[in-house]
Formats: sequence, C-alpha cells, structure tokens
Amino acid sequence: HKVDGKLYFEIPLKVMGRDMLLASATTETSDNTIAINGYKPQSPMHICFTLTDSTVHMRRVNARINYDAGDVRLQQIVAQNFVNPIIEAYKVLAFSPDSSAVVFDVTALFSGGEAALSPVSEGSYPLTYTASVNRSLCSLEDIKAFEDNVSIKSSLSYSVSAKLLTRMLYSNRPLTIKATRTLLLLPEDRMRPRYSDARMGVFLTFKQQISNEGDQLQYYTLANRWRLEPKDVEAFKRGETVEPVKPIVIYMDTLMPAAWAKYIKEGLEEWNTAFEKIGFRNVVQVRDFPRDDAGFNPFDVNHSVILYSPVLWYSAMTNQLTDPRTGEILSMSICIPDNFTNMLYNDRVLMTMNADPSVRRAKLSEEQMGELIRANMANCMGWNLGLFLNASASAAYPVDSLRSPSFTREHGLSPSIMDVVPCNYIAQPGDAERGVRMTAKGVGPYDDFTIQWLYKPIAGANVPADEKATLDSWIKESRANPACRYHLFDDWGAFDP
Repeated sequence: HKVDGKLYFEIPLKVMGRDMLLASATTETSDNTIAINGYKPQSPMHICFTLTDSTVHMRRVNARINYDAGDVRLQQIVAQNFVNPIIEAYKVLAFSPDSSAVVFDVTALFSGGEAALSPVSEGSYPLTYTASVNRSLCSLEDIKAFEDNVSIKSSLSYSVSAKLLTRMLYSNRPLTIKATRTLLLLPEDRMRPRYSDARMGVFLTFKQQISNEGDQLQYYTLANRWRLEPKDVEAFKRGETVEPVKPIVIYMDTLMPAAWAKYIKEGLEEWNTAFEKIGFRNVVQVRDFPRDDAGFNPFDVNHSVILYSPVLWYSAMTNQLTDPRTGEILSMSICIPDNFTNMLYNDRVLMTMNADPSVRRAKLSEEQMGELIRANMANCMGWNLGLFLNASASAAYPVDSLRSPSFTREHGLSPSIMDVVPCNYIAQPGDAERGVRMTAKGVGPYDDFTIQWLYKPIAGANVPADEKATLDSWIKESRANPACRYHLFDDWGAFDP
C-alpha cells in the first residue's frame, strides 16, 4: 500500500518464515556508465519475515546449512549455531480485518538507504565509484502486487565520486536513478538439486552439510541450472522429444538494433540443438517485448530479458537470479552495450586479416558481423545455462587441423563455445580462399555433453544422492573423447594446455 508518500507491506501470517528474494535493477538512469538499465550490481537479498509479539523482523536467511530436519539433535545444533540474523525490525501498525496479515512501514527500505539494494555500480579496479544517497530527493513511484511477488519502483538520487587508481576524476556529481525492486516468494516445491563435480565446468551454489555420521561438518556444492521437466512424461520415457513444462523464455528489447536482433536470437536459440539430444525441444525461446501487454515490465526479475544499453563497454553483461537453496536459475538478463560490435570487429580483423583479405576494411558486411554476433551470443547463453569457461577445450584440436577446410567446416575452431577462440588466428594467407573457417562455429561436443550432465533427467532418482553413480559414469565415458575435456581457468597466467 502507498499512502501519503509512504510504503506499507501487508504480509500474510501464512508466509511468515517463508524464503524470499529481494532484488534491485535499474530502470532509468542519468548516467549509464555508473548504473546500466537492467544490470544488477548487487546479489539479491535472501530474506524471510518473522513475527514476534508486535514486531516484524526481516532476517537474512542462512541457506548454506543443510541437515535432516527430523533429527532432534541436529535441530538443536542448527537452532543454537546458525540462527538467521535480524537485519531490520518493523513495528506492527495494523492487522488485516480478519487478522490473517500484518501491516508495517517499509518506506526506508526502498528510499535508497539499504546498501544491499543499491543499483549503483562500485566499478572495478582501477576505476571505482563511491555513491552517497540524498534521501531528501528520493521518492516512491509505482507499486504492483502479484500472486508471488511485489514490484516497487523508486526514484533515487545520489552524489557520486569516481577515482582512477589514486586520482580523483570527479566528486559529488549528481546521479538520478529509477530502480525497480522485486520481492519474490520462493517456491515451496523446490527443484531437486544436482550435486556438482570438479571435473565439470559449471557454476556452483555452496553448501554445508551437518550430520551424525563420519565427518559431521562437510562442505559441498550444487550445480546451478534451470528446472527442466518434460511436459509429457510418458512420451519422454518412450524416447520421444518433448517440450518442457517451463521453457526458458527470453524477451528481447524493442530498442535492439535491427541488424543485430536476428543473429542474437539465433545465437541464444542455438543451444536447442544440445537440448534436443537429451529429449527436449524448444527449450530456449527468444521473443520480442509484448506490444499488446501494457503491464509487461522487462525489469521484473521474473522475466528473462536481453536489453540494449548505449554505453561504451566492450562485452555483454549477464546476470542470473538463482534460488540459493537449490541452485535453480530462476531468470537471467543480458545487457548488450553499444560498443559491443567494436570488440567483435577488432577480434575478426586483428586475428584473421593476414589470412582473409575480405576483412581489411573499416566495416564488415552484415553477414560477417552476424557470424560474430551469433557465436558471441551462444557463448553468452552458455553462461546463463550454468556453463563455465573451459580453458582446455581448444587443446583437443591439432593446430594444423585449423588450416583444413573440411575439418573447420565440420568441427569449427574448438569443441566448446565456452572456450575463448572467437576467430581462427592460426590461419595463414590463402586459407580463407581455400574455404578454411575463420570464425567460431557454435555449440560443440563439450557443450552437448555438459548440457546432458546438467539437465538430463535420471530415471528412478528421488534425491540428489541417487544420481551420483550415473553422473559419475557419464564423466568416465566422456574421457574417451578428448573434445569433452574440461580444465578450470584458475587465474590469469595459469597454464593453458
């Protein structure tokens, strides 16, 4: 409820203690070098509300701890040592007429005072930003309530200072942002997690297990992935290709340059070939922003979006909203900067102009640029599906094979689009005329295998431990194929095979 410039939450008692995520995204900005529309510089807050007498406590949830909730001893250990800390307290101002909900004032939470919800980037060394909020200039705007989430838009004003190394670039520059904050109720029906494996290049959710057996305190990780379930279970069991219950739908910004949009869509949807090999079709679907839905909000964290941003960055920026309890990816966003194609142009020209005279010019053809956009977006989508950089993939292909027209046409430049081989820098003069491929082909055998390992349902498994033998067997079988090898890119300067 918004009353006289103040914001009140009415929280049903039945959801007290339920897990929620509170996330923030920039909607409008006066300086897109500091706050980029759609980009989320802060991780969502994992919180819950609890009621004690006449006070509502907002608590930060400790999602790392896992234990048998039916074990009395473990219950006591967790209750004494892993309490969800209180981060805010609110006085109950009213009850609903039937006493099923409480009302309290949360204006301060959404008027710029909560650092964990700040939409302002802190930058990265050597360029860093410091922002202080001007509360007198902040205000609440639109609020929308849905079945499982609430969306609040705030107008926020800051004074920003920027520093390059130790040199102050500017100080107390005004910045105005409109930020959309979403309070999302996490599902009670949790996705079954999948244990990670150090031999697989995937993003992780870190956990801590407390038990009564052996090492009573153990650390482990879950693989981050989307919830992928067959719509027609019986057809899936018969080996037919079926659609998922919930596809990954990505909405594309209507402001995206028309010359890019086709290739962006192709790059994102290219992963459908990998999903088809494990029995799913039409998993990744790219659609335009709905033109006939006035209520559509691309900055709602429930939506996966790809946005255009007129900022001079050189690469796309990605965010995922992940359920910290299970590693389920709930939504994603990709921000495409205006300078995006300059990086692609530089890679293509500097790496291949020796072998390909057709790129020795100030502007590539639409088809040449389209190839680069398609491959870059396939790489970007891989990150959003849970795949990590694979620094050893390209070692599987002999160097001389990268000068073979037949080999490069069939296999591309690397067995993984998650490797960093955007163009064929091995090619020599005359190779382009002979038909040697100059750019990355797309999703490869390593990517296919990783999608299988992450997403293929395992029959008969009811808990994560039931899957371990099958997952291990898949990895062991893959070792016969050098194209499926993975090595973590440890650090800059680490050995690259």
